[in-house]
Amino acid sequence: MSWIPNQIENLQCSIHEIAHRAHRNPKDITLVAVSKAQDIEKIKIARTCGLVHFGENYVQEFLKKWPGFNSQPLQWHFIGHLQTNKVKDIVGKVVSIDSVDRINLIQKIESECAKIKKTLPVLLQINIGEETSKSGILPNQFVTFVKALPPFTFVKIQGLMAIPPQTSDPEHTRSYFKKMFALFCQAKEEFPNFDWRELSMGMSWDYPIAIEEGATQIRIGSLIFGKRST
Repeated sequence: MSWIPNQIENLQCSIHEIAHRAHRNPKDITLVAVSKAQDIEKIKIARTCGLVHFGENYVQEFLKKWPGFNSQPLQWHFIGHLQTNKVKDIVGKVVSIDSVDRINLIQKIESECAKIKKTLPVLLQINIGEETSKSGILPNQFVTFVKALPPFTFVKIQGLMAIPPQTSDPEHTRSYFKKMFALFCQAKEEFPNFDWRELSMGMSWDYPIAIEEGATQIRIGSLIFGKRST
């Protein structure tokens, strides 16, 4: 685990260099460390290196980790597929749910947030590659989806998230990132009542291209923690 600080330093330098090349401010890009299936000790090391935002995919795994960080609070993002019956377990513990793709899920989040009278940011997950194996709102259904949203008080829609199809050449994801950025701009124009501030896209293998194409959040796992424990 001694390599983690060096990995983080190299990654942060890379993010700065790529952002400057793309004429962007590196401070506008949030690094979310994907910590699923990683040892708690690895997460603690990453935290001591200055990382604040961490992403978890599975509710039960997250609930096992969460109590261990009360003394050094982290900004937990839930980034996996979320069942409505699990919403109550994470509301009040995460700073954002970044994988919202169903209206009934938004309604459940609103209901649970209302119970504790706390707002919760969410990102809408877009199935940008239109893959049957992935969750998410299809791009051609995005406008209809947003128009169909019921009124809510505690849920705060703040952006979009996508996982493009993985290919042997990361450059092939550029077209998907371009489509996501176009959809992000469309959302800002057509639905100005929402605070569209985050575009979460890009992982360990393709984050440089995502930054070049406008990502405000990148989700990095293996480049920080190495191979998963399980």
